[in-house]
Amino acid sequence: MLPEVLIYVQTVKKFFKTDAKAKEYFLSKTNEDIFFDKLMEISEENFKNSGDPSLTINQFEEVKKQTMFEKNKDDIKELRGQFYSSPIFGNISLN
Repeated sequence: MLPEVLIYVQTVKKFFKTDAKAKEYFLSKTNEDIFFDKLMEISEENFKNSGDPSLTINQFEEVKKQTMFEKNKDDIKELRGQFYSSPIFGNISLN
């Protein structure tokens, strides 16, 4: 692991500890370990490509979406009649 990436990830973790709104927005519906693992992957890629490990807001949003799905995929409920019930998307009609 590159030291620049580790420093960046630790800075983001510290930010989430001090900013409750940001923590709630990005981490409330995700698994924090998976979130930071994915953040580290993208940060490493960014550093290799541009020399800067920082994520863009779009990259943060993508990490959030991916980790929300990972956390909730085990919680997805079974089919009930003509509807598929998901904790992320709600009831989805199968028609």
